[in-house]
Amino acid sequence: MARHLARRGWNLILHYHSSREEVEAVQRDAEALGRKVHLLQRDLAGEHGARGLVAEAHERLPGLRLLVNNASVFTKGDLGDIDHLEAMVRIHGLAVARLSSDFHRLAGGGQVVNLIDAQLRSYAPAFQNYRISKLFLEELTRQSALRFAPSVRVNAIAPGPILPAEGDNGERFEETVARTPLKKAPGLDSILRCLDILLDNEFLTGQVLYADSGQHL
Repeated sequence: MARHLARRGWNLILHYHSSREEVEAVQRDAEALGRKVHLLQRDLAGEHGARGLVAEAHERLPGLRLLVNNASVFTKGDLGDIDHLEAMVRIHGLAVARLSSDFHRLAGGGQVVNLIDAQLRSYAPAFQNYRISKLFLEELTRQSALRFAPSVRVNAIAPGPILPAEGDNGERFEETVARTPLKKAPGLDSILRCLDILLDNEFLTGQVLYADSGQHL
């Protein structure tokens, strides 16, 4: 998504937790296109991880117009592990709430795009806490759209089976794709097309675009 935005002419603030080499590769690609790029390292799982992050970004690159909240942790955990639930909600909900509120206050206009999940309402005990936290984010998207209008639009993209999960040799991924109504993997390009729609249509706010071949159905 960052590379796509760079191709569209955006300058970038790239937040990362521990993937320094990966984010530097994105930085090089974007700078090769003539874009300004700044890196900010934070652990959003920490109690104060999101505090001041947007303000620092605004200092580095005044004129912020877009916030993409795609930081995520996909780990197993159910309601028997409340510490895990708290960690999930902090990353997928509370950090996003603070970042979005600070963006609205400092940027004064633009839009927020949240990354949720196409499979939120199916019961999956192994990832129960993850699903609950992403449901939090889905509702936060709608409530923020109302709270921050008319100056800031807030929308979400809900990916389905885009890439195989870590440790999957591809077999489980193909089985998941086969169970979708359209029976084909949306691919990364589907995410970028959704992002383009949200960026270019100034009348969209509070929306969730599903890039999932109908998986949410």
